[in-house]
Amino acid sequence: MSDIPSLADQPITLEQLLQVYLELTPSSEEVEDYLNQFSEVSKLTSAEQFERWLETNDDDYDSFMERIRIIISMKKFCSHIDKHKHIKAKFEARKHQFDYFVLSRLIFTDRVEAQLACEQIKDQPRSFQSLFQTYAMSDQVQSKGWKEAFIRADLPNEIQPLLIVQPRSSASYLFNHLIGQPLKVNQGWCLIYIHHFIPAC
Repeated sequence: MSDIPSLADQPITLEQLLQVYLELTPSSEEVEDYLNQFSEVSKLTSAEQFERWLETNDDDYDSFMERIRIIISMKKFCSHIDKHKHIKAKFEARKHQFDYFVLSRLIFTDRVEAQLACEQIKDQPRSFQSLFQTYAMSDQVQSKGWKEAFIRADLPNEIQPLLIVQPRSSASYLFNHLIGQPLKVNQGWCLIYIHHFIPAC
């Protein structure tokens, strides 16, 4: 966190704030403490109960732990900028650019194939993982990504307007739903599935 104090008394750009934010890494002790608190609040007293919780919520251990690291980093970052008025004002004006999304994507070369996949996923939302794996092997899929974490500022401009989420009062939202219709991108037609939304501060 030494980068932020060094910028406290001079102008700072959004890009500098983003860089500081993205470089934060919580300690293993912080992650373990958060996990223990979560398990206690959620009454998950055994490894078996935790595994069942992950399965029920269509989640996996690696993705869950990555979200914990993001949430801890977010809290540390926000706690620090609260001490510097000019940094906080700049952050508040563009706070939505720091929102985190955990997304999966499929980019089809053909619009019709993308639309058919879109309809099937909407009809079977709880089967998204198996459907994703099936479509990911298709010759019609140009590109793919499974549960990738992005801040809004790093997403393509044509995607950002689709990611409007209300309310913003929770530390993490479980969404598990497909965004709208296939979106035209440079490589073809993209389906975007939101797994989680982590709002900035």
